[in-house]
Amino acid sequence: MSVNQTFVTSVLGVGTELTDGQIINRNAGWISQKTKTLGLRTGHHLSVPDDRNLIRQGLDYLEKKSEFIFVTGGLGPTTDDFTRELIAEWAEVPLVLSDEVWNFVQERLSSRGYPVQDFQKQQCYFPEGAILLPNPIGTAYGFRLKVRSKDCIVLPGPPREIEAIWNSSLLSWLESLQLSPWLTLSWDTMGLGESQVATLVEPIIEKFRVDIPQIKFEIGYRVHLPYVEFKIMLSSQDQTILSPLITEIEKNLHAITVLRDGIDIVDQFWNLLSEKHPEFVIEDQVSQSFLEERLHKGFKNLGKFKKWEFCNHIPVENSATHLWLRPINECEVTIGISGNKSEQINIKTPMISAEMSERRRQYFSELALIHWCRFLKGV
Repeated sequence: MSVNQTFVTSVLGVGTELTDGQIINRNAGWISQKTKTLGLRTGHHLSVPDDRNLIRQGLDYLEKKSEFIFVTGGLGPTTDDFTRELIAEWAEVPLVLSDEVWNFVQERLSSRGYPVQDFQKQQCYFPEGAILLPNPIGTAYGFRLKVRSKDCIVLPGPPREIEAIWNSSLLSWLESLQLSPWLTLSWDTMGLGESQVATLVEPIIEKFRVDIPQIKFEIGYRVHLPYVEFKIMLSSQDQTILSPLITEIEKNLHAITVLRDGIDIVDQFWNLLSEKHPEFVIEDQVSQSFLEERLHKGFKNLGKFKKWEFCNHIPVENSATHLWLRPINECEVTIGISGNKSEQINIKTPMISAEMSERRRQYFSELALIHWCRFLKGV
């Protein structure tokens, strides 16, 4: 394959549990993230119920739109698992029993104390010509099949099984195609609205597109309060040509940029805290739970610490590292740390309207994390 060509992929999720809203199709996002780094751009996420006609319609539609089609779900042994049948019908090839897989299924079930029943043989049939993808942690093999010049990759539904098959079989194959990876460069900014951020970057982007129209790239904005993210997506082979544009974007956004390229300040905070501060107290008199919610994903690591406390008041004197967020007035706070070293800073928000009180609390909680990280790096 030529590294100069952009290949489009699509993800078809099969399962009534997806279309009924019982679960969210996280598989589609995971596959898209993985394939993007390898040079595939996702054009479609499509979910269909366990309905033969709709699955077939989905395959027909995506065949016209994609070079690579990932299908997830419907590979198990029960009566609502008929993805393999429809793939074979769509590819116009017969289903063929794999004795190798049937032996594997029987052995795995027996070793785990489950009875082997004939209906479980259903998951051992594959379209003729398919390349099998062993499942290291389940009984449902995946497979890939060339269908009228399109690559169709069919995987079971459980996310852990998809990841296991990806790592054991798919990644090496996709890497061997030597596609040109897509890069995403991003700037998380604070202090300006989305339209104001756009005014800082759109003029230089427009000029670049006029001057060098043959270079293709994409831009995007995402508001995830209190940040406005700007991102540019480009092929790695064009990074050198686009470097002057990237430099200009960096220059124009520098004053309001807080984080770069998808870094989450929460991860950085927990890592810094765990390095040198086995005992800590976080005092939050401002955010009204926003800060605690942001920190929540790190709570599973609290076992690393000897002693910790979250409170909304000035704690009693102790030897723990003390991080605080306190109000000065509605639009100004003090953020500080004390322990082996003490530092603090007063911060005002540009969001002074009474209607923006909730956004102010988000803003201050995020700034607390940012400045605590800065303080912790200096301790």
